[in-house]
Amino acid sequence: MREAVWADGRLTVYLFAAGTEVAAALTSFPQPWPAKRLGTGFAVGPDQEFAVFMGEAAACALRPDGSRVWQLDFPRAADMASGSVAISRDGRRTWLHVTAESTGEDHDHWLVVDADGTVLAQTTLPAYSLGSVQYTHPDGVHIGLSCGEGQDGSKVFWGRLDGAAIRWWQAEPDYSLTGLNSTGDRYLTIWHLRYDAAVYSFPDCQLLGRVASDAPPRGNDDPDGITVGSAFEANGGTIKDAAGNDALTTLKATGLL
Repeated sequence: MREAVWADGRLTVYLFAAGTEVAAALTSFPQPWPAKRLGTGFAVGPDQEFAVFMGEAAACALRPDGSRVWQLDFPRAADMASGSVAISRDGRRTWLHVTAESTGEDHDHWLVVDADGTVLAQTTLPAYSLGSVQYTHPDGVHIGLSCGEGQDGSKVFWGRLDGAAIRWWQAEPDYSLTGLNSTGDRYLTIWHLRYDAAVYSFPDCQLLGRVASDAPPRGNDDPDGITVGSAFEANGGTIKDAAGNDALTTLKATGLL
């Protein structure tokens, strides 16, 4: 298994092999921009010869020595970086998702670029995302995109490159894509409030099964398991401690998922 980890200003790719206690470092890449301008979206090519990073107003591909393969600039409306990257299994195509929050527009952008950074196709999506994650499908053709819209929910899109166009379709709303099986004919989603999971078929996005929990409604969940349904009241009296003194009661603020 291959994993990329940030440490000391470099993205290092490790190989975790069964039966070994220490992971082997395969290669590493420097930060393309200062940390405050660097987003969380990145992906490493299948041969570890390049990595692609999302920043505040650009995406770029770097070699391990820090030289740029390409850079693609975006309009910027805020001092923040959000979006995601996916690299095709053969390393020839990079999929970039640019969020509406970072550009200030009322929709997201989805682009495909080739190995030298030339835009092959792009489209807008009916989403106003704060962040996203992309998944490469085992068939080497399709990409899954999971968009988070904060309190407005989440959306899942599937897409493929068709000539100079991206052909996409939207799956079940308000669920986040979390992974696929090895053959790619099923994928797992989590409801954006995190209280149930559902498995769908691919590519027709038909529900195959759902597991629901008994978690409390959104906004009433305390991390210690205490559920507060409404304002806490003493019903006109005073709460006493074991010695009969007036008790000071403190409740934690309820959390929003």
